Amino acid sequence: MHKPTGRELLYVNPMLQPANLAMRNAWFSGGVEWNMGVIAHTPFTCSPLFAARLNTPDGTPVLRLYEWERIRQAAYQIDAYLPDGSPVLYVRVRLVNPFDHPLPIYWWSNIAVPEAEDVRVLVPADSAYRYALSVADMQTVPIPLVDNEDVTYTTRFKRAADYFFHIPQGQRPWITALDGRGTGLLQVSTARLYGRKLFLWGTGQGGKRWQEWLNGPDHNYLEIQAGLAPTQLEYATMPPRAEWSWLEGYGLINADERQVHSADWGQARQEVERQLEQIAPTLLLKRSTPAAKCGKTNRQQTSSSAAPNGALWN
Repeated sequence: MHKPTGRELLYVNPMLQPANLAMRNAWFSGGVEWNMGVIAHTPFTCSPLFAARLNTPDGTPVLRLYEWERIRQAAYQIDAYLPDGSPVLYVRVRLVNPFDHPLPIYWWSNIAVPEAEDVRVLVPADSAYRYALSVADMQTVPIPLVDNEDVTYTTRFKRAADYFFHIPQGQRPWITALDGRGTGLLQVSTARLYGRKLFLWGTGQGGKRWQEWLNGPDHNYLEIQAGLAPTQLEYATMPPRAEWSWLEGYGLINADERQVHSADWGQARQEVERQLEQIAPTLLLKRSTPAAKCGKTNRQQTSSSAAPNGALWN
């Protein structure tokens, strides 16, 4: 929630409806889902994680979520914190390969936001891989016009599909979903998390039924995502004994509605870039985050993971 305005930026599901869309046949829509391990939704999607309250050296409170992913046998942690005066919530992710051999690693930050006819998804890309749930359907398509229709407005398409955007090398990676007034959630990250994706259910009979089943009547969402690889059909290769980390930023963006909904795709993106640099400047996001000091720990389940103040969690 963006406290100054009282606006909820994510899609908040009014009901809890587990569905067979994850590794353990238990998944629900809404919020932000951080997926680590093997391709598909995390096995922990309906399970409690370890949690700890910490502080950065300057006293900023940190919420740490961490786990030992049993399939990959690797550790990960998620540190969320909001510095004083910051318009952006920061989320620092850290992955650890404990082995003497390379490790295939999968990570996607899956963000659910409300879907409506006037909501437009913007991303710094001119093309994407479209994946319609069959490898035979994988193809490169231009953005924003696909089959003579603007796919960045998700209610204009009947068929469910993934769009994996081609972010140019050197481009700051971000994605946003803005309503008719030019406002909405923006997600940005440092360069390691360079993949970006849009998922839509579509307005066909099947997509409508899934939305109703997961959310109840008249509650629709779409997904904007960020990952370690270009698509979700592949892994990133993590070197032996490596540690990877990146910083994500989540915040409210207020853009010029005429520009972000312009037929000129370049103009729409430039307006987001301009606003982005105001709320999350490049240099600030690139700045390394000091290690948090451990405070209260809440061990919600038994696991082989190390304690948050151990060597693994500096």
